[in-house]
Amino acid sequence: MKQIHTTIVLCLLAIGLNAQYNNLWIPDTISGTTFNLNMVDTFKQLRSGNQTITAGINGDFWGPTLFFNQGDTVHMNVHNYLNDSTTLHWHGIA
Repeated sequence: MKQIHTTIVLCLLAIGLNAQYNNLWIPDTISGTTFNLNMVDTFKQLRSGNQTITAGINGDFWGPTLFFNQGDTVHMNVHNYLNDSTTLHWHGIA
């Protein structure tokens, strides 16, 4: 049994040593109570040598992080310039 655990650990270590990671991409931030968000078709290189078709909000990939205060009345002006209909959803807004 100990030999199996040792083999598993060595395999995981070998995989980890050969792994290639991309840098963490952090979106822009904007703050206020009125946000103008423009959704557009874009391209982003996520892996070396490959362009991926993406949809961006005020940029070429993902959307900005929005900062506002609890209790604020917030206005979202969302414009869809994509070649298709879509939905937009909010993470972390309660």
